[in-house]
Amino acid sequence: MKKILPFIIVLGLLAGGVFYYSGGFESLTEPKTRDYLTAEVKVQHPGWSGSIIPLENGRAQRKGHSDAGKIQNATDDSFELVWDKWDIEVYKKNPKTGVYHLFDKRKKNQPVKK
Repeated sequence: MKKILPFIIVLGLLAGGVFYYSGGFESLTEPKTRDYLTAEVKVQHPGWSGSIIPLENGRAQRKGHSDAGKIQNATDDSFELVWDKWDIEVYKKNPKTGVYHLFDKRKKNQPVKK
């Protein structure tokens, strides 16, 4: 019993440290956003379907096309694409298929809806 109690205390402190440095409750409630894609993603748009591939400096391009833009507010479940030639499009992931579908569009100077 004398050896078990210190072990449990140390284990609790280590677990608390891991929880603290991983973002604590904040990381459990709100996904962290980033301004880049981590991998190629399949996309379904009303006018086309294909893939978006990540480029350098937070940019992405439609695979097989010259259409490109900047990624913003990306999570594992959604991202925004600020097209160079078009407006901003928001894509959300279908969890069953893994395909990102167009969810919303807005003008580049229009504020974000919350």
